[in-house]
Amino acid sequence: MAMGGKVRMSGVELYRMGQRRALRRYPVHFHMMGDARGSYLRDLSIHHSFNRGVTIHGTDNVVV
Repeated sequence: MAMGGKVRMSGVELYRMGQRRALRRYPVHFHMMGDARGSYLRDLSIHHSFNRGVTIHGTDNVVV
C-alpha cells in the first residue's frame, strides 16, 4: 500500500499477491496520495491474485 512519496514499478511479476476477503489488501494499492505525479506501473504481470490487481483510491496522475 502506497500512502505517500513516489511508486515506480517496471518489469515486475506479482504472483499470488493480496489477501483473500481482506479489505485494503491488494497487490498494488495507491491510497489517498493526492497528486502522485511521477508514479507509474509499467510492464507488470499480475496473476493468480487473491484480491483485485491494482486499486487507485483518492490518488491522481498515476500512469498505469
